[in-house]
Amino acid sequence: MKIFILSLIISIFSLSLANAEKPASKTFSPEFNKMKALSGNWQGKIKDKGKVSTINVNYKVSSGGSSVVETLFPGTSQEMVSIYTEVDGKLNMTHYCALQNQPTLRLMNSTANTFEFDYVNGQNLSVKQDAHMHSLKLSFKGKNTLLQQWTQFKNGKAVGEHNVTLSRAATSNR
Repeated sequence: MKIFILSLIISIFSLSLANAEKPASKTFSPEFNKMKALSGNWQGKIKDKGKVSTINVNYKVSSGGSSVVETLFPGTSQEMVSIYTEVDGKLNMTHYCALQNQPTLRLMNSTANTFEFDYVNGQNLSVKQDAHMHSLKLSFKGKNTLLQQWTQFKNGKAVGEHNVTLSRAATSNR
């Protein structure tokens, strides 16, 4: 009897999942689709205060295709995450920074190969005094090269730029 009841519960649960409402197919902006195309592992160099370091970055399409998660320095103490989404048809990103704040940037200008984001709001920061990432310029150089220019602000003005040159990491055929 217990097996019958368990089987009945599993069957009802399976039917409810099969009949669950699936989200309607959504059309995204060309800019968001370009961000989705970055999916995978990237490697490169970051220039910060005159010092050049190696960087790994991962892009992953998530949330039913409605977000792109960018992980900078994955698996290290410097790991940071930026999440790209669309808000009212406009590309936005929230950067979960090692500075322990979360600025949100909105795409203000774009061409086929350049996206320029600027600060619109943030969490855990005073935009007029705290250090935070305030703007980002992405430059696409073909399908396998991406340049990032992050501008950091403090006390209401630019105090530094972090330039990143990334190349799509080679994938192995296993």
